[in-house]
Amino acid sequence: MKKINLAILGSGFMSKVYLNAAESLKHYYPDSPNVKVSSLLVSDRKTNDEITEIKNRYKIDNITSNYQDIINDSNIDAIYIATPNDIHYEQVCLAIKNGKHVLCEKPMSMTIEESHEMLNLAKQNPNIITNMVFEYRYIPAISKIKKIIDSEKIGEIIQFRAFYLHGSYINERPLTWRLKKGTGGALVDLGPHLLDLIAYLIGDVKISHLKTAKKMSNREVDDIAWILCKAKNADGTIEVSRVSNGSVDELRLEIHGTKGAIKWNLEELNYFHLFLNESNASGYKKIPCFTDENDNSDFPPPKVTSGWLNAHTHCLYHFVKEINDKHYKNIAIAKFSDGFKVQKLLNKNL
Repeated sequence: MKKINLAILGSGFMSKVYLNAAESLKHYYPDSPNVKVSSLLVSDRKTNDEITEIKNRYKIDNITSNYQDIINDSNIDAIYIATPNDIHYEQVCLAIKNGKHVLCEKPMSMTIEESHEMLNLAKQNPNIITNMVFEYRYIPAISKIKKIIDSEKIGEIIQFRAFYLHGSYINERPLTWRLKKGTGGALVDLGPHLLDLIAYLIGDVKISHLKTAKKMSNREVDDIAWILCKAKNADGTIEVSRVSNGSVDELRLEIHGTKGAIKWNLEELNYFHLFLNESNASGYKKIPCFTDENDNSDFPPPKVTSGWLNAHTHCLYHFVKEINDKHYKNIAIAKFSDGFKVQKLLNKNL
């Protein structure tokens, strides 16, 4: 089985996620292609000491701040793109034109015109695998929910609600690209996940009304967004927020059909319930337990559920399987066409 040399663009949190995924593949799948992260694109602000530290820690052969070094390397088979949203377009197009397979983070780009060009370029190069991440498709509960919906066990879907709530942005944060106009905001950050997930589970989404709000006075981007929408014959609401105090990584789905209903919460993967007789409060208390705060690990951060990491491993697996076997298919794989659907819905608000 062919070894796949992977380049990762970006050196932040998501690059660590996929460094972890690449190393974990062999533990999850006995038939996984051998994947080696051969190159890493870092910011030109990285110091020599920081680059040396990264190289020693992850044993990556080539660490560069010049994308051309990666594009011109004939040994690189595939590229995972985890850079700021406004440079996805340029990096994806260069990768495809240079024969590199692409796994791209959401959103696909920042404009509908760029996304359309990316989609067309992908169609013109059918031998190049062009996938979106959309990792929540790979969580076992979501796979089961899709089977139940597709089997019509809960009947015709008539109503749904979807929430993606983070609380960490209620605190002061450095002014990174996630907080800058044109690249950041709650809608761009969290919205694509829910729009894709609803489309995957129920059907293509049509938006009837969208509202955003900025709650933090020192920011230029939205902190909360609300979407009224329809998927197939079902009416629904989507809410995303990065200032929902008390939420860590709360992605909730509520789907109601004529014969039943389904509810799911990402945070339930890592919660326990506690009841104490001496407590003044009655009933059980729901307590998050994501990581051990007493150990010296720096990955994953407290906001990440363990199942979330696994979803990225599965996502990478299906990407490299497609590279290795052109006939390989899986219903959960998100293509550029899926990213483009989301981009069309977001376009008037970007």
